[in-house]
Amino acid sequence: MGNNTSFPQLFPPDLITESAAVIFPFDNLTIRAGEVAVVNMTISFPSTVDSKRIPIISGYINIESSENESFHLPYGGVACNMKEVKITDFERGPPHVSRSSDLTAKSTSIDKNAVFNLASEIVWFEWRLLLGSSIVRLDILGNGTQTEAIGVNILGSIPNYPSYFMSRNSFISLPSSYTAIWNGSLNSSVQVPDGNYTILYRALKIFGDPNNNDDYENYTS
Repeated sequence: MGNNTSFPQLFPPDLITESAAVIFPFDNLTIRAGEVAVVNMTISFPSTVDSKRIPIISGYINIESSENESFHLPYGGVACNMKEVKITDFERGPPHVSRSSDLTAKSTSIDKNAVFNLASEIVWFEWRLLLGSSIVRLDILGNGTQTEAIGVNILGSIPNYPSYFMSRNSFISLPSSYTAIWNGSLNSSVQVPDGNYTILYRALKIFGDPNNNDDYENYTS
């Protein structure tokens, strides 16, 4: 990520010259013919890395044998907890509902309690992903008979949702976004009656449990 932002940094990324420290439990190891040895080592990340920027650490370990043989073992990793990384773009404005008649490059979020006449206009829901998500859910909350799903009372999902394995959006030049339309029907083909409704957006975090609502980033319109 860029510095002091949740947006991906454009190439080339910032580089640091400080090295990671690799700690072995011993300096020498004897392995006889036909034997196998397991070596556990500890790699500590440089102190100058900022875990909020998803720093990538890489290098190699050089092993020399008594027969003057040399082997390189590459390693790589990310110096942060990927489950805590932001998935959704909340920095340039959260996901939002807009009108299908809004054809501007950056649609305007509607006011609370806006009225839609679905005979002439469709509800648009727009969001951006900073990183990919394996599950994005768009559920409808509102009046009517509700059922329990992942700890949240919902009427059902927008047609064609949940959506799986959605990639991150481009942030080069004019940022792209995802858009879903809602015409008042659910993925069960049920048409909801006139009433007050809310869209619940949820994007599963990296390594998240799809059955644990706490593992989703969420936004309620």
